[in-house]
Amino acid sequence: QDAMGKRERAAGSYNERDYQRVPAAAPVEKGMPKAKKLPDYKEHQFFNVKRIIELYELQHKRETSKARQIQRLMETGGEAAAAELAKVQEAGETEEEKAQRTELEGLEAEGFLSWSKNDYSKFLKECERSGRDEFAKIAEQVATKSVDEVKAYAAAFWGGKGAQHIGDFEKQVKKIEDGEKKMKEKEMMSKDLKAKVSSTPNPWINLQIKYGNNRGKLFTESEDRFLLCMTDQLGYGMWEDLKREVRRSPEFRFDWLFKSRTPIELGRRVDLLIRLIQNENKEKEPRGAGKKAAAEPADDDKAAKKQKAQANGDGGD
Repeated sequence: QDAMGKRERAAGSYNERDYQRVPAAAPVEKGMPKAKKLPDYKEHQFFNVKRIIELYELQHKRETSKARQIQRLMETGGEAAAAELAKVQEAGETEEEKAQRTELEGLEAEGFLSWSKNDYSKFLKECERSGRDEFAKIAEQVATKSVDEVKAYAAAFWGGKGAQHIGDFEKQVKKIEDGEKKMKEKEMMSKDLKAKVSSTPNPWINLQIKYGNNRGKLFTESEDRFLLCMTDQLGYGMWEDLKREVRRSPEFRFDWLFKSRTPIELGRRVDLLIRLIQNENKEKEPRGAGKKAAAEPADDDKAAKKQKAQANGDGGD
């Protein structure tokens, strides 16, 4: 039935670790120095693997060339060869070699080798949940890193290293941005709920909800009041705690339907009720401060025209 045959996987994104195979691929000659093994760098550690490998190869070529020279001189024998051998063995680094060694040390030091894949995953998750600048919370979740270490890693991640090295960087950023957006919405919902509850002298009894066409038949008005007031008290999103309070409330001890609602169902109901509150606030704005503010410039403009007319002596209307 599979007429199409097996589907081939599309080529993946640029993977720096592929370069690790380059030094190891070269055959090692007998008596020659082995190529330095590249550490198992991961993309989230932000190492310039391509350049590090180039420098490793240059270093290995120099060491091999020197070893061949020494081997040849030792095989040659004689005073001249011995003098040349001593000269080769005692030779120090050239300026170019010193510069390359310094560059390599810098490249090896600038990455984040101690950051495991698990650390990176926890970093992303907490950025999405709490926001990219909540360094203390991120450090608490990562657990293996201090706040300063998290700050340094975040600076690299957002400062260009992430986009340069991580294959699915844009996907991860989108998830974090969506998480931050939800967090802001949550803060706004909490703020609007608190304002609504605070505007009523005894909200547990007198809180008025403008349902419009969203009244529904699954919840009573007293249940909705309880959900709003208790959410304001517990904090938005604490649906498990809200469920517990519903079950504990004497007011609903025989309300089996209400008490059987899951935390998710209660949370959805609270979301709907808060959106009704937000819609109510929007309806008030155009008729209130919004229209008044829009009218004030027109009044000022009218007064200015009148003054100008009087100054011109025509007593304009």
